[in-house]
Amino acid sequence: MLGCENECTALRKRWGELGKQYLNESWLVGNGVVSLSADDHAVLMEYISVTFKAENTERLNLCLAGHRDCFGYLKRIGLL
Repeated sequence: MLGCENECTALRKRWGELGKQYLNESWLVGNGVVSLSADDHAVLMEYISVTFKAENTERLNLCLAGHRDCFGYLKRIGLL
């Protein structure tokens, strides 16, 4: 489980770095068509990918914690 937390922390850190360094507000709040350079597109795709990976890692971490708690409860009530 510790690996999930470390991975999630690293992903969130990278997510924050990308957001601070590269993302321009006009990409998100623009009216009409927005054009991106190839480099900007690559950064945006990495940003989205890191966001999904971080969220999935958090979900896995919560799921594993839930399973651990269920086994603890079943042991406490004598079913395991």
